[in-house]
Amino acid sequence: MKNIFTLRTLLLLSFLLFCLPFLRTCSNSSIESLNPVISEVISQNSTSKPNSEKLLQKVLDNRKENIEESKEKFTYSFYELLDLGFINKDVKLDSSVFSDQSFYALLSLLLILISTICMFFFSFFKRIRLIKILGILNILFLITSMILFYKSEILKDFEQIKIGFYLVFINTVLIIFLSNKIKISKN
Repeated sequence: MKNIFTLRTLLLLSFLLFCLPFLRTCSNSSIESLNPVISEVISQNSTSKPNSEKLLQKVLDNRKENIEESKEKFTYSFYELLDLGFINKDVKLDSSVFSDQSFYALLSLLLILISTICMFFFSFFKRIRLIKILGILNILFLITSMILFYKSEILKDFEQIKIGFYLVFINTVLIIFLSNKIKISKN
C-alpha cells in the first residue's frame, strides 16, 4: 500500500516537473549574435577615452541584460512547448504539417503527457505492469524527442536542455523501478 502511494506521488510529481524549464530553443551563440558586438558600437561612437570607457560599460551592461532576457524568452516548459506546437497553430491541417521535423518531436512530447495521464489513471486500478510499460515508453519518447529536436536544429548544444528534462527523466526511471519493485513484492 505504501509503495502504491509513493508511485502515485511520483506520477503526480511528473505533472509538476512538466512546469519547470525544459528546453531553450536558441543556443547561447545564437542569442549572443542577436545582440550588438561591442567593438562595432565603440567604432561607431569614436569619442575620448573616458567617454568610450563609460560607453563600453553601458554597452556591456545592456548586452548582458539583453542576453538574459533572450534566454528567458526562448526557454520553454514542457507545457509551453506543447502549447507552442499544437494549440497556438493557425495553420490549416495539411501534409505540410507532417513534413515539419519539429512536429514529430512535439508529438513525442504529447505522447509523454498522454502516457503519464494514463499511468496515473492506471495506478488507481493497480495495473503495475502497464505502468511499467508506459514508463519505458515515456523514456523512449523523451529520448526520441530530444534526438528529433537535435535533428531539426532546434537543439544545437546540450546546454539548451534544461533541468526539467533531466528531472522528468529521473522521475520516470524512479517510476519504472518502483513499479518493478511493487510487481516483484506482489509475486
